[in-house]
Amino acid sequence: MKDGLSAEDTVVTYKSLSQVERAFRSMKGMDIRVRPIRHFTEDRVRSHSFLCMLAFYVEWHLRKALGAPMEKKKTRETVDGFTEHSFETMMVELATRCRHACTTPGSQGMTFTMETEATPWQRKVLELPRMYPVTTKP
Repeated sequence: MKDGLSAEDTVVTYKSLSQVERAFRSMKGMDIRVRPIRHFTEDRVRSHSFLCMLAFYVEWHLRKALGAPMEKKKTRETVDGFTEHSFETMMVELATRCRHACTTPGSQGMTFTMETEATPWQRKVLELPRMYPVTTKP
């Protein structure tokens, strides 16, 4: 077992602190919206914090998957010809997908659901997590 980090590992580890700081800013800001916490027991606060960290972890993997097929060009398009999005604009675009619970008049309370059809871009984005699965290092 090593007694310390190499110079290169020290620099990489130090630079990764900015990612941790960004994660906390993201959780406190508009991305994941952790605030306000209205839990009063230790277990609930811990659970809430865990779920927020889990949400950030999912967001991190989505950003990684979305960044992989992107090719920055002057045209600001992906290699597939779609307009390039930031994570924030991607979430806005995906938020247009809806699932509606519908009841028809005279149906005695029977309901059915309808979903909006995904655009070609939305279908591509929703495929990305399957194309770039999460891998763990041993």
